[in-house]
Amino acid sequence: MKFPVLRLIAFLLAFTAAVSFIGCRYIEIDDPTNDNNDQSQTTTTKKPDVKITIKDIQEEQMLIEVLDIGKADCIILYADGYTVMIDAGESDNKQSIFSRMILNGISKIDYLIITHFDKDHIGSVPALLETYTVQNIIEPDYTPEEPFNEEYLLYKAALEASSVPNISTISEDMSFTLGSMSFEIFAPHGADYHASSIDNNNSLVIGLEHKGNTFLFAGDIERLRIIDILADGIGHYD
Repeated sequence: MKFPVLRLIAFLLAFTAAVSFIGCRYIEIDDPTNDNNDQSQTTTTKKPDVKITIKDIQEEQMLIEVLDIGKADCIILYADGYTVMIDAGESDNKQSIFSRMILNGISKIDYLIITHFDKDHIGSVPALLETYTVQNIIEPDYTPEEPFNEEYLLYKAALEASSVPNISTISEDMSFTLGSMSFEIFAPHGADYHASSIDNNNSLVIGLEHKGNTFLFAGDIERLRIIDILADGIGHYD
């Protein structure tokens, strides 16, 4: 599977700087290349001895966890008692995801946002729906390049069998607020990406604002979609 330029840059920045962001500071889990950390702003520990959890954050702070599950994607956001999950890795990643949920005492997911239908983004969704209460699911509106792929069929069957109150399949932008987190979801607007990277370029792109800090989660978008995103003028994100 292609590893898009924007995703590569995002991961390099994320793991060079931090794995977990809290409010307007970050807690660094493991950065052996950085010998000049400002200790007033960061706390350095070695995994797996110390794990940062939601118990370590103060009221109205936010924790962003980028799970270390290889090339698969799963990002968990916590703030104000709310949980938002962006993508759910592969089916083999379910135990890693569950471990983080258990460690944080999380029993429900307020929003599960699926950026696109590649197996390394939807694989653990069936297990999540069987194990946790999920209030809302947001997914893109497109037909994947391999619509009869086993992981995709299992994903769709799990959604149909679930008791999730709200499942939104979107082709237009949408926004919502959870506590101190404000989300903007940028859809592909029905553009024809069938000539190149159907799944990647149909990714939902998620903008997040929290207490003046902004974040952009770009799924697996590639050059053509990046050009479209920039042309749409989505604003500035840190």
